[in-house]
Amino acid sequence: MVECERIVVKSFKDTYEVSTYRAAKLSDDFYMLKAELEQRRDSAMSKARSDLSRDASVLNGEWHHQSVDRQ
Repeated sequence: MVECERIVVKSFKDTYEVSTYRAAKLSDDFYMLKAELEQRRDSAMSKARSDLSRDASVLNGEWHHQSVDRQ
């Protein structure tokens, strides 16, 4: 269940009004999805850092690739 309140903004000179809802507390689904998204982001960032450090070692000559001469 999501607790919310209705907010109405009324015009001073005209009869116009706009209403919306403000949630006092977000649903539990929101927090579960947020945690899942953060976990995916952290996993992707960790993989990217690992790839970057591997690429840096290649550029620095720390990784030696042996080539095989084909005849």
